[in-house]
Amino acid sequence: MGKKISVKLPNDFRNSLFFEGLSEITVTIHDDLEENLAQSPFIYDLCDRNEIKLPMKPWNNWKTSIPYLLKYWKKLDQSIQESFQNRKGKADRHKMLQSLSFYMLFIHWLNNQPVQTLSFQPLSQFNYKPVNVEERLKFIMKKPEQYHSFIQLQQLFHETEKLFHKRKALDKLKKIAMTNDW
Repeated sequence: MGKKISVKLPNDFRNSLFFEGLSEITVTIHDDLEENLAQSPFIYDLCDRNEIKLPMKPWNNWKTSIPYLLKYWKKLDQSIQESFQNRKGKADRHKMLQSLSFYMLFIHWLNNQPVQTLSFQPLSQFNYKPVNVEERLKFIMKKPEQYHSFIQLQQLFHETEKLFHKRKALDKLKKIAMTNDW
């Protein structure tokens, strides 16, 4: 049993792609990250912006949070591929926007940051990001139903997943080095 809350959408979250015409959302918060993400991908980030305390901040626990995002992405990826085969050149807009939401969470959480805005922001301060990520995200956001946008999103997920595994490996090496006093 979860707790029902209403969360105000800051102006920079009222992006027409994700929250068109809304000023707040109501969700039921559960202890399970996966259940919360299924309701509204940006719920943790929105609660953080509204100073609503939740049991976890996924960007601080990225090693366990990001695999949930990748799990969702893999399901959506397959479904979107099928929609291109069946719809003759256009993706299901809702599924593409869900995928884009999960990617935005992925890139931010990998860099220990909550999503602060859905208005486009430069990601230059991030240590872990694919080449030209800003330009590629702008391209996807302009025409999310197009096949080329889907291919770009697939590539971004693939490249960022490599960075995720690289970061995990580097963190592991740092821990080993610290225990061995190198």
